[in-house]
Amino acid sequence: MRVLVTGCGGFVGPWLTRQLVAHGHVVIGTALEAAHAELVEGGALIAADLRSQQQVDALVKGARADACIHLAGMSHVGESWQFAADAIEANATVAVRIAKALDATGARRFVQVSTSEVYGIVKPDALPLSESSPVRPANPYAAAKLAGEEMLRVLAPTMKMTVTVARPFSHTGPGQTTKFVCPSFARQVALVARGELDQITHGDLSARRDFSDVRDVCHAYRLLLDDSCAGGTFNIASGKSHAISEVLEILLDLAGLPYTRARLDESLLRPIELPELRGDATALRTATGWAPRHELKETLSDLLSHFSHGGSI
Repeated sequence: MRVLVTGCGGFVGPWLTRQLVAHGHVVIGTALEAAHAELVEGGALIAADLRSQQQVDALVKGARADACIHLAGMSHVGESWQFAADAIEANATVAVRIAKALDATGARRFVQVSTSEVYGIVKPDALPLSESSPVRPANPYAAAKLAGEEMLRVLAPTMKMTVTVARPFSHTGPGQTTKFVCPSFARQVALVARGELDQITHGDLSARRDFSDVRDVCHAYRLLLDDSCAGGTFNIASGKSHAISEVLEILLDLAGLPYTRARLDESLLRPIELPELRGDATALRTATGWAPRHELKETLSDLLSHFSHGGSI
């Protein structure tokens, strides 16, 4: 299958293209600046600004894709508060633009990568969250992602191409920017261990998140191309939640450092913080047999190793 993967200049794109190529797919990747993206052998990489209808039309015509996994967009919740209008364009308008263009060329499947953040602030008795749980976005990023979902859902009956929505919960691994908590902690811990930093700074440690390994999430995205998933909405989640404090504790323990080397930085606190997100991926397991293969400690160990051996992002 020829698969268009948008957003290959980001964190998940290179991991996803490796999986797709390893399973016999031909990948056509996009990035805003191709020089800043990585694509494995067996794929093609095209620089394109997906905010431009002209560039999207040219991209889609040249790609001749059977399917698309749409990763591109604004991915950082904190930045979405400052750039709310940009979040709408990046996470809703662009998705519709690409989907319509692909449908016109005869593509069969479109996987819209949304987010678990669409569920918003939930009470403990509402967990774990299923695809039928109420959606109440509590930040601009989530609202924009939900807008993209809803626009595609409304347009789907008018298109021959089927739309599948993925709602991944938090995921991490080497290559993720230090704007996100796990790589931020891993980098700081590595620097403290080398004597290049005195203390690790952090925001709210009480929030609990359902963390998955990026490799498991990419495995799910690949499986969502199957006919059994066409037209559905699927959570991608481990089913376990961990406090942010636990992430820091695991990394410090792996590095043999005391917990006292951490301090609160109030500038890292968000206007609204979701207390806990934990997902139910039963629908995905039933449709595809998917299950996570990597425990959080293994993922965090890989992150720490990345930064301990000179990795950067």
